[in-house]
Amino acid sequence: MTERIDEVTKLVTTLSGDLVYSGEEIALQRHRRSYVRGVFALIEGTVFGLKSIVLESLDVFGANLDPGERALLNEQSYLLRDDGTVRAVQQFIKIADNLRFTLGLGTKAFGVPIQSDYSGEGWAGLKAGVLVRNRLLHPKHSSDLDVGDDELATIAKAIEWFKQSAVTFMLGAREAAVRKGRTSALAAAKQGR
Repeated sequence: MTERIDEVTKLVTTLSGDLVYSGEEIALQRHRRSYVRGVFALIEGTVFGLKSIVLESLDVFGANLDPGERALLNEQSYLLRDDGTVRAVQQFIKIADNLRFTLGLGTKAFGVPIQSDYSGEGWAGLKAGVLVRNRLLHPKHSSDLDVGDDELATIAKAIEWFKQSAVTFMLGAREAAVRKGRTSALAAAKQGR
């Protein structure tokens, strides 16, 4: 599982590197749009990575998730065909909902308390930032492509909150994996006596 954590860390590091702009550059609207898209690429890529860590941890730690949680982790839902057979379909989950769901599974999957503050400016900023992202990706008017200073400030708070939440999750996963490794090594040593 530590390999999966390392892979997700590499993904996050690479995507985070895309967010570096100087003060002069971020004054240009094209850089602001790139920054917002980069922020949400980081968030979506990280959420996918965190979900993959949870999925792998189910085998390692034996956490019990209900069928609905497992389906949402795999971003699937199920439909019945006319012939009575089941068909899996990809489930679209809104970014904020997907993130909160995934972070919430951390404690359940790893047995380590993982908490994020959903009452502050960071979480509210993330939800507001999603609206900016959606407006940029689906513009109806040329003015939809402008990113204001206040929107940048809101998204900056969101990304700091997100990074802290993701780091807390990753540290919890790594702590659980190390603890499991020690427990497994001790059990193997006792059996070898």
